[in-house]
Amino acid sequence: MGRGARLSGECNAKINLFLRITGRRDDGYHNIRTLFVPLDLHDTITLTPAPYTSLRCNVPHIPVNHKNIILKTDKILREEYGFDRCFRIDLIKRIPTGAGLGGGSSDAACYLNLAAGAAGLELSDVDKADIMRRVGSDTVFFLRGRPALGSGRGDVLEDFDFLPDFHVLLINPRIHVSTRDIYSSPELVLSEDCDVPEITSPMTFGEMTAIMKNDMELPVFNMYAEVKELVEKINSRGRGAGRMSGSGATVFGVYESESLRDEDYEAFRAEYPSYFIKKAETLRWDGR
Repeated sequence: MGRGARLSGECNAKINLFLRITGRRDDGYHNIRTLFVPLDLHDTITLTPAPYTSLRCNVPHIPVNHKNIILKTDKILREEYGFDRCFRIDLIKRIPTGAGLGGGSSDAACYLNLAAGAAGLELSDVDKADIMRRVGSDTVFFLRGRPALGSGRGDVLEDFDFLPDFHVLLINPRIHVSTRDIYSSPELVLSEDCDVPEITSPMTFGEMTAIMKNDMELPVFNMYAEVKELVEKINSRGRGAGRMSGSGATVFGVYESESLRDEDYEAFRAEYPSYFIKKAETLRWDGR
């Protein structure tokens, strides 16, 4: 990329097909086991060379100062890796915030990849992962954006190639959930390591839905009845299987066919016209 060129990138959302919390860590975080799946729902970052670095966003409540995860990433690059380029960073948000879809983490990873490429920084995968761990827990996943099993804080990853084809419905009741509050809730019940599914061969759709569980649902359900209602309605309608993603408040349904997904999409749009409701597709390791 020349100094006068613009560069754009897509920052994809994710869902957690399962999320098990297996214990508290000495550093104050929790150990998890999860299955990350990237989706085609995405934010967009555009970098335009400028005399100084600034951040603009189409969503008014998103901070555009040092509190933003993108600028935290930029600071590490400048202070420790010799990064000296300046950009006007335009962030177009489509992923709901505080929603369990990883939008902020994905934005940070996208910016790191774009900025390093623009400056010709030869960062190793280890360097990039180290930077991402310092700004968020699930950020490392978004550096590659392919299905992966996550452990540790969600930052230790293993590529996962055993998913069947399926289609996704996302529903968010426009509630912002504090991950910190959920992790500190006395209602959070931890899983034993032996409860975490071990998957060593391709799954059928039924086998996939059988492992879908989220340990963070109970405290979220007790705080936000709307989230519980959405999960129960997806499951009771019988067209797909529903769960909550991450720490919520987004609920996702998975479906074997587009037609079944689309039926629920229309039904939920009619019943909840003020909610964020979106059809999505998975991004597979081969780019599908």
